[in-house]
This record gives sequence, C-alpha cells and structure tokens, in this order.
Amino acid sequence: MSVLGTDGGGANQYAAKQQDALGNLSKLSNTYTVNSSGANQLVNGDFADGATGFTTSGLTYQANYNGAGNTYGLSNYASTGVTTAPAGATTLSSGTFANGSFITTGFTSPKSGGVYTTSQSQYLNYHGSNGTGDAYKVYVSSADAVGTVTTWAQNVNVIAGHTYNFTFTEGSNGGGTNYFSIAGSTPVAWDPGNTAKIVTATVNITYTATSTGSIPIVLTHQSTVSGGSNDTRLANMKFVDVTSAPDGSLVADTFMPGTTGDNTALVYTGGSMASIDGNDTITVQDNDLQATLAAGGFINGGAGVDTLMLAAGTNLNLETLATNQTVKPIQEVEVFQMQGGSTLTLSANDVLSLGGNNTGNGTGTMAAYNFTSTTQTAFGTVSATGTTSSTGKVQLVINGTNTDVVALDGLNLDGVTTNGTVGNSGLAGQWDYKGTTDITVGGVTTTYRVYNHSTTSAQLLVDSDVGSSTSGNAVAITNVQASGETTKVLMETFDNLPYKSTESMWDFTTANGIQFQSQFGGSILPTFTQVNDRLVINNATLPSTNTSQWAIMPWNGTIENATFDYNGINNSTASGTAVVRLYNNSALAAGPLNLANNALPSDPATFNQSGAFDEISFQNMPKDQYAIDDLKLTMTGVAETVDLANGSGTRHTTGVVSGTLAKALSAGEYIEVFSNGVSLGQAAVNGTTWSIADTIAAGGENYTAKIMSSSAAEVASSMNYAINQAGGAVPRLTITNDASEPVSAGKTVNYTFRFDQAVTGFDASDVTVTNGGTVSGLIKLDDQTWVMSVNAPSTGAGTTTVSVADGSYNATNGGAAGLGASDSHAFDAALTPYSFDGYKGSNTGSAAIDPLYTGAGDDWVTAVGTKNTGVEYINTGAGSDTIQIMGNNLTKLALAAGFAEFDGGDGIDRLGFYNGGTVAANITLDLTNVNVANHLHNFETIDMTQNGAGGTGTLKLDRNAIINLSDLLDNTATSGVDESQMLVVNGKAGDKVQLVGGANWTNVATGLTGELLNSTYGADYKFTSTDRYTQMSNNGVTLFLDDDLTRSNL
Repeated sequence: MSVLGTDGGGANQYAAKQQDALGNLSKLSNTYTVNSSGANQLVNGDFADGATGFTTSGLTYQANYNGAGNTYGLSNYASTGVTTAPAGATTLSSGTFANGSFITTGFTSPKSGGVYTTSQSQYLNYHGSNGTGDAYKVYVSSADAVGTVTTWAQNVNVIAGHTYNFTFTEGSNGGGTNYFSIAGSTPVAWDPGNTAKIVTATVNITYTATSTGSIPIVLTHQSTVSGGSNDTRLANMKFVDVTSAPDGSLVADTFMPGTTGDNTALVYTGGSMASIDGNDTITVQDNDLQATLAAGGFINGGAGVDTLMLAAGTNLNLETLATNQTVKPIQEVEVFQMQGGSTLTLSANDVLSLGGNNTGNGTGTMAAYNFTSTTQTAFGTVSATGTTSSTGKVQLVINGTNTDVVALDGLNLDGVTTNGTVGNSGLAGQWDYKGTTDITVGGVTTTYRVYNHSTTSAQLLVDSDVGSSTSGNAVAITNVQASGETTKVLMETFDNLPYKSTESMWDFTTANGIQFQSQFGGSILPTFTQVNDRLVINNATLPSTNTSQWAIMPWNGTIENATFDYNGINNSTASGTAVVRLYNNSALAAGPLNLANNALPSDPATFNQSGAFDEISFQNMPKDQYAIDDLKLTMTGVAETVDLANGSGTRHTTGVVSGTLAKALSAGEYIEVFSNGVSLGQAAVNGTTWSIADTIAAGGENYTAKIMSSSAAEVASSMNYAINQAGGAVPRLTITNDASEPVSAGKTVNYTFRFDQAVTGFDASDVTVTNGGTVSGLIKLDDQTWVMSVNAPSTGAGTTTVSVADGSYNATNGGAAGLGASDSHAFDAALTPYSFDGYKGSNTGSAAIDPLYTGAGDDWVTAVGTKNTGVEYINTGAGSDTIQIMGNNLTKLALAAGFAEFDGGDGIDRLGFYNGGTVAANITLDLTNVNVANHLHNFETIDMTQNGAGGTGTLKLDRNAIINLSDLLDNTATSGVDESQMLVVNGKAGDKVQLVGGANWTNVATGLTGELLNSTYGADYKFTSTDRYTQMSNNGVTLFLDDDLTRSNL
C-alpha cells in the first residue's frame, strides 16, 4: 500500500479502498490514528482543563489555592522564555519496581532559603513548559497533617508486553516522601523527601505491562511533620507507549508501520495490514477474527507464500465475509495454520481467490507444494477417488491439530450477471477426495489429504491431523475433561501476599484458598500483618483456656499433614503455653499440641502433624506478637477438573466430551457421539458448540462425533480422540496441570504425571522445574500416577515448565526405558487477588488511612476503614471484584469532607452490604445523596444478601444513580439492553429497594432465573442462580431486581 503525502507531526488519520482489475472498489477501510511520536495517554496531563481527569484522596480542592490545610489547587505560571535546560542537574534517586524502573533528575537547595534557586526555577520552567518557555499550569498540593494522601491518580489503558514512559516535572519542599505506584505495585519513593531541602526535578518511570486493560497510576505523599512544609508541585505529566511496532504491523494510536520484502513475522490485532513481498507469517492475536474482518479489517499477504496463523479457538467462515471471488477482507494468503479448537469454512471461490498457482515444473507461487501422485488411502469411510498431481492447480494449504476442522463448499455464484446469467452458474461442482501425499517444506514433512474441485482448478491440501468434510459442515472433538479427587500440597511462604506490612486484617484468604480467620469474639480481635516475608499475628487479648483465637482453614479437601515454622517476636509479655488443636467437621481430631512460645526468628520451632482434619485452631496464645512461615498443607480429596489431550490418560472416571461445529446444524440434524464404536447418545448442542457426559473407562476410550441427518444418515464425522489407550513396549508419560489460566504470584499449581502403564524408577530427581517457585515433594498415587505441586514465583510474569527427560523411568513389564514429556503454565504477579476482612492501615487519631489499590486479580475486600476517623479510599482495579461495606463506611460516604470513597475499577464489580457480627445491623445506602453518589464508582451489582445476623438492607436509587455508577461499555451481543446503563440488585427477604421516580419504570420481563441471566450477561454479574428476577426499564436504563426483596416507588 502506498500513501500519498507525508506523515506530519502529531496525529494523522488514514483510510483506504481496494480496487480490483475490473475497477470494483471495496468499501472504505476503518480509520487509523497514527502518531509520529508516542501519544500522551493521560487526560489533562498539562492541567490546561483545570482540576479534571484525575482523582485525589485526603485533599480538598481550592479554586483559589492558598496552601492551608490538606488542600490542592492549580497555579498559572506565566511565559518565562526558558527554552534551554540549566546545566548541573544530577540524579537524585533511582531504582526498580515490579515490571519497571525509575530515575529522578534535578536540583536540590537548602530549605533555609525558602525559595527556589535560579537553576531550580529555570529547570522547573523549562520542563514544565515542555521546553517551549510558554505559559503553563502547575498542580500544587499541601499536606499539613501527618499521614498519607493521594495527590493524583488516573487510570490508563495498556497492552501486555508494551513498554511505557511515565514522566512529569515536580517540585517539593520536604516534610515528607512522595511515592508512585503503577498497576497496584508497592509504592516507590521517587522523591525521598528531606525537611532541610527544596527539590525541583523530572521523574522518568519506565513500565512494561504484564496484562492488557486498564491500570491505575497513583501518586501519594506521606507527611512526617505537620505544618505548611509539605507542598508538592506537578506539571507536564505524560504516559506514552514507547514500544516499537514490529515491521509490517499497524496498531491504532501507535507508530507508522513498515514492511520489508523479507520473510517477516507479523502480528495482526485489527485494521489493515499488507505484508508486501516474502514468505511472511501473520499471527492473529485474538480468536475473534471473524468479527474484526466483518468490521472493516483487512489482511493482504502480498507476494510469496504467506501463512495466516489463527489463534486457538477461532471460528472463521470465509464464505460469510464475501462471496465475490476477487475482493475479500483476506487476500494473498496461501496457508492457514490453525492451533487447536478452531473451525474454518471455505468454498472453491476462496481457494481460487487466496491460493497460489503450481505449474508442476518447479515454478509458480506454490512450487514448494509440488507432487506427482497420491496414495489411495481411505479417510474414515470415504475412499480416495483416484490419483492426482499439483500440476496446473491453484493450491491452498490448511495446517492444524486434531482438534481443528475445515468444512468445504462448492463454487458459489459470484453475483455478477452477464447477458442474463449469473457468474458461475452450473459450476458448483463438488470436492473429490484424491488420497494423501507427503510434502516437505522447511525441513518438515507433513502428510496431506488432497481435495480437487470438480469444475475448477482449485486444490486443497489438508493436514492429515485436521478434520475435514465436503458436506458444507464439519464437526470436531476439541476437549475431554475429567473430574475427580486428587492430592495437592498447598504452600504459603508469605512473601507474596498483596498486603503491605502496615496493613492489618481480621481475616484474609490467600490465592490458594486458605483462609486465616480471627475467631476470638471479644472486643479486640487478633489481627494479621505481613512483615519480613512472614505472617505476624498481633494478639492483644489473652482469652480463657480452650478458646480459639484464630484458625487456618482451607476451602477444599482434607488436611493429611500440616507443617510450618513458628516463633515469637519479642516474648517480653508471654504468658501461658501456646496450644494447637486440630478439628475435622468441627469435631476434635487431635490435640492439645503445645508450641514453643519462646522460639526465636533465628531458630524457629517447627510444627509437623499428620491425620485427617480441616481446621488448625490456635488457642492459649500469648498476649504478644508471633509469626509463622513456610506453611505446607498436604491435602487429600481435593476436587479437580483437568483437560485431557488426545492420546493422554487419567485415573478419573467422570468425563465430559466437547467440541465444535463449523456452522450451526440444519433442521433435523443432531450430534451423536461414539466411543469404541458404541453410541453414547446425542450431545447437547448450543449454536456451534456441543458436549456430552461420559464415564471414562480405565480400559480406554476412542471417541468420535458425527453430524447425523434427520434420517439418521451420517453427514460428517470428526477425527478420533483417544483416552487411556493401552501402553506399548515403550512406556509413555503425559504431564497435565490444574491451571486453566495464568495464575497469580504464590498460587500452587498441581502437576499430574500419568503413565500409560505401570513404571518403576521414577522419583523427584527425574523432574525438572524451570522458572518456578517453591516445589513440594513427588507424591505417588498409584503405579501409573504421581503428583507434584509447584508455586508460581512471587514476582514478575512468565511461564513455569515442568519436564521429565527420556529414559528417566522404565516399564514395570519388560523394563523398556520410557519417553519424556513436559507441561507448563503461565503466571503473572499482577493477577494476585486481595481477599481480606478488616481494617487497613495502622494510623490512629485524625491521621489519614493509606489508600488501597489492588491489582488485576479478582479481589474481595471487606470492612476496610473501620476506624472512626481518617479518610478511606479503595480502588480494586481490573478484575471481577467485590467490596463489602459496613454501616460506618456508609456514614463516611455521605460526608463532604473526610469522606470514604470506593471504586470497583475496571471489569464487572460488586458492592456488598456486610455485617460480620452476631447482632443484626440494618444498612441503608442512599444513592440519590449527592455525596454518596460522588464517592461510589464503577459498580455493576449491589448485593444485600451478605448482611448477616438477620440484618436487612435498604437501597434508595433513581435512574441517574444507575447511569453514573457503571463504567462498562455496551455489549452489542446482548440486544435490547445497554450494559453501560444497567444495574443488578441481589437481595433477600426483608431487604428493600426504594425507587425514586418509580412510576416511570416499566416491567420488561418477570420471573427470569438467575441461571439464565448469568448465561446471558455473564457470571461476573453474580445473579443468584436459584433466584428469580424482574427486569425493569426507564428510558434506556435497565434494572434487574431480585424477587426476594421488596420494591417501593417514591
């Protein structure tokens, strides 16, 4: 593609049309905004629009800023003419943080002078005006009270793997420390502060995103002295994507693309891409390529043999994109590479449009795929219809796996009428299976099934691993899931909890589902903190004998063995002997077991106890601080569901076979599933997916799925999918794990080693773990099955791999050396979930409580900020999060100053009413109150069912409250409802909804089940599956009310 003109500075918008040889023009492509340099993603980063685009906490805005109290405002700096940076700037601080680094450069001067030096003023004016010397605005704040405030915060959108620069100019005059946090990282001091210094500097922070989506950027100031010496100035703030785009890629709002004539690896995310010459590989990042192309996307492989690599799970129907043979959203792509669970539907038109010619004499685009004959090998029940060659053919190649499938249609009419006849009339023809041929390309030999079209020169080469059908539809088995119980070692090292050491909790739950619960019901509960990579228990009260103070309780399975290290912190107030009792189903299983209450951190005591229990109760603990570390719980009876690859095995017997269709079934058609030739019955079909339950036999299953007509005739058949096949002379190993998606830091992943026969000589020394955290021992379950647990690393993102080399074990029968195997899982520390109940921060009196920003995990935060004083702020960031609020939180939400503020962040988030006590407490939330509405953001569900002890909830709201509460965009797939203006309310008997302007609301539907609504809108909305709901509407706004609650109109 050539573009007339040149790319000017700033933003440029491009669009294109394609013209074929007959002069036909395609529709206008989608528009792309391309920047000659990285665009600033911050809203109002130069503060030209006033106090907008960012949030603060603990500060009050002053339109006429005077610097008194905890306040902030804006100052106008007049044109200075400083267009050259002063010499002599030095590095004031630098360092690294999770996924990034920073450097602060500038000047300091003695505070005794009270004003900036000339160099400092010039430095601030030069960088504040971006080197222009023009007038500019400065954000300035004052934090006169001791404590921590949020000076500035804003969310930005990032792309996984991209690198960003966050830069700003700052000035400060000591009295505290300035911190930054990106994507929920532990706050980092960019300006360490000094009560004797004045600072002007530029801060340059480099951050590499680990996930795609919205992340918070937060600047805080911690004051250590009171008074008017805690000022912070900010100017010229920028957040810029500095990632260089790969050659040939075109990414919206980033850099201009550039392709070469070489063999290039490209990534397609949307829009238009043309790879010019060379044998290029274009990898599609997402599996929604059909929608992307239908919305105006365009891919042109250019000259050469170009490969389009589809993301796993792609359903691509080329026929529905365009039936015209010459103008299509995909052009000059000769090879499709599928990567599992994908379907591809095409016609002879598509082969002729996309394929390359093969002359048969070593020339032509597809010369590498030349062959002279085929082997007459039957494909299932389909016999080959005679040999063929590649000479004179237009070839298209399909590569993939046994879970991929391609459906072939004949030649469609081209829509062009000449002399009253539509083009291609009478030429539909059929695809003839011509047998198989082996072709070597790039040193790799692949067996292809060859299909010739009967009325044209179109020829399709289909990888023999890929399913195919000439009926116009096709079926594939994509997965077999097995469920059962296993043994797993849950490991907690307490060096990866997402809580700072100053944060105390009553209860919390780790990423592994282990709950640490404060149980003593007195007025002062024990609390937990994380200090020096250990879990510290702060015990303020010595209860009576045999009273449980706190307990460890996993959510799943029975504890077979528990070990941990234990020590006192200072032992200065120790009184009594620490006791542990073990319970199973609330009955005493073992104990009392004494702990050494005088063990030191340098020489901790070790607790090690076996049995069968589900709770570890700590009793008679000293009125003191003590710590535990390196907890390992060996769990039996742990429920697990694993995905079984074709050819693998399992000890579990409960299974589900599932798959895909190339297109929806025709009237009367159904899917019938067979194993070992015996029918299992008809599968449940939902659009283009299907599934059926089965009991997996230890003796082996060989599954096949078939599309059957209304007359019970076979329309199409899948490839075979084998499980638990008998072992041969050489034993084989399959390694699987229970991580279905990337896991968070410290999460334990269970690896299962399943052999196809009994083996000997296999032990932990044969297993290699690469890029993993703590590893448990190897546990034998039977002669064919072992398990090993591996923790994800505590920081960073990447892939953990577990492998066994060839020859590491032998067959029990015959002694043959076995073959190795490997498996892996992805991890990302940014996904670590917060899940705790209690208060945050250790500040007392009038000091502000530190704000809490969580990461991309699915967080659950309860009863934060239960102190009677201090500002409370929580932002749970990305993920499907829950924030539970108590009565005192509601009081603070309604305050104009010193208020609480809760933000669900990105994703579908829930606000819950909570009362964890034994006495009923009624909770009322008034969303029509201006202060309350201003202090609650980004919630899509309100849940009153969690208000325990018999308490009821009351929710007062109107149409505007619903509009302002959510941050979601509309999901166009759910017609009739705009998710950006939708709220779900869950309730129980006794709960009330007071609907202001209720007469303006109409009932759209009643009696809707929560199960149906979860299926329609997604489980993250957390409709109660067993409840029924009423759908109401008011001028485009939708409200779902649980029928268990009572509604009244106001």
